[in-house]
Amino acid sequence: MALPLSFLTPGRRVAISSGGTTIEGSIVACANGWIRLSGGDGDMLVNLAQVAWVRGIGAAPPVDDGDDENDGEALPKPASKDAPVRTGSRVPGRPWHDDAIRSVVDEFLNDRPDGEIAQVHGRTRHQITVLRQAWECARGNLAEDHLSPAAQLWVERVRKAMSR
Repeated sequence: MALPLSFLTPGRRVAISSGGTTIEGSIVACANGWIRLSGGDGDMLVNLAQVAWVRGIGAAPPVDDGDDENDGEALPKPASKDAPVRTGSRVPGRPWHDDAIRSVVDEFLNDRPDGEIAQVHGRTRHQITVLRQAWECARGNLAEDHLSPAAQLWVERVRKAMSR
């Protein structure tokens, strides 16, 4: 049976039998199979593999977590100090007007990257990419069955906006 190390807490007074000799003292530390005892003869290291028995003397000392402020109270939930920061108000869910679609298509004709177009028009890059796919299909460069389902919904809307 393995020795329950939770019994060997620092500050606890114990009596240890090792090789027919009984040693008493307070546990200073317990790690890596060794116990450091502080007794009348000074500090002593005892190898747990050589111990026959361990007896506690008196009650175990109370465990102090070092936090006197929250004794008896629930601890607060941890929160990150780095709160996410949103830059600008892009409001990507607002409706598209025909003039906004025509303006974005003009940007496509000027070979501007989707990221720049998204910044200028206050939309997400994904929205601009979907609109570009729909525009390419509307002008005949892409087959409709090769589009994403989101872009397929925009093809007629782009055609309608461009016909005005």
